Amino acid sequence: MRIEHSKKPTKPRFWCNQTMDLQVSLEGLRQKINNQAGREDVVVAFDGVDKQVSTILSDISGMDLSTAGLRLAARKLRSAEAAFGVS
Repeated sequence: MRIEHSKKPTKPRFWCNQTMDLQVSLEGLRQKINNQAGREDVVVAFDGVDKQVSTILSDISGMDLSTAGLRLAARKLRSAEAAFGVS
């Protein structure tokens, strides 16, 4: 008897990479702001963070938010989006 294993999406690994990339981008943005970088540099860094947050929010919009950690992450991202007026 052959047992078929269903292929599950590799979301955890994907999420890990996305959140690590977002953390790196946020740190870069923070450093630019703290070092009083030029406006263009800050805008470019912010645009990268904005795109990453928008992508993550788009990805989780249709997901089951049954786990506490995922609900918390979704709430924090939506709060950041609202606070910065990101759309």
